[in-house]
Amino acid sequence: ASELKIGEYVALDISPDAIAVAKQNAERFGLNGQIEFRESDLFSAVRPDEKFDLILSNPPYIAEHEYATLPPEVLADPKISLTSGGEGMDAIKELVKIAPSYLAPGGRIMFEIGYDQAEKVAALTNSDSRYSSISILKDLANLDRVVILACG
Repeated sequence: ASELKIGEYVALDISPDAIAVAKQNAERFGLNGQIEFRESDLFSAVRPDEKFDLILSNPPYIAEHEYATLPPEVLADPKISLTSGGEGMDAIKELVKIAPSYLAPGGRIMFEIGYDQAEKVAALTNSDSRYSSISILKDLANLDRVVILACG
């Protein structure tokens, strides 16, 4: 929002504390009124008729068994924002399943993944006719990190 200076934005988070911090950041960057904040578990606070050109997400994607091995600075974040089931894929599976219903024609979904989850995400989308393409971006360590899905 601060880069584009145009458009309307809806920011969702399951944590009221995270929303409070996001509101403070929006105010600091002069974005009051440009972003609507909602407490939401995935799309629970989004109306079925709302459609978005772009959905960005940083879902929890760490496997439950990997949680204890995380660095201390990561463990400072709430566990709910980090872990997502045995493979770390529960939230991603739900996002891939639900998000196309909230996209405008030609819309895109972008979300962060774990370094070893690209093939699993590709398998989810290959069997879903709502997706027309998938791209994987690597991080600075050359690990798979972001999925971009095109719909329609």
